[in-house]
Amino acid sequence: MKEIAEGCFCLPNGATVTGESLVQGFGYIVDEIPDAASESPIDPLRTRNFGGNIEYRSEYLERKNEITRVHEIYIAEHPELQQVMADYLQLVLHRKPQNVYEFTAEYVEALTQVESSAF
Repeated sequence: MKEIAEGCFCLPNGATVTGESLVQGFGYIVDEIPDAASESPIDPLRTRNFGGNIEYRSEYLERKNEITRVHEIYIAEHPELQQVMADYLQLVLHRKPQNVYEFTAEYVEALTQVESSAF
């Protein structure tokens, strides 16, 4: 197994997996690498056959659609999220942090402190 990016490993069969999922004993293995021209992201579980069990695949797709609907409703009810995400992405692209996870944790912590001091 070879580390190809911080916390991301390439398995001998060419699949990629995150270090966190290795520690927890599960994870999404990407069976194919998207090309730069790909317009839609690849869903790593879309290529799975769930052991040939159609019921498992159906349950997965139903749950995925349910979660997607809940997320879309939440985003529609909280339009300020778009501004927060735009600010965050601009900061990440500008500062180019070495550890994006640590940077994100610090950003969210600072954001929550500003939010709590406003009340």
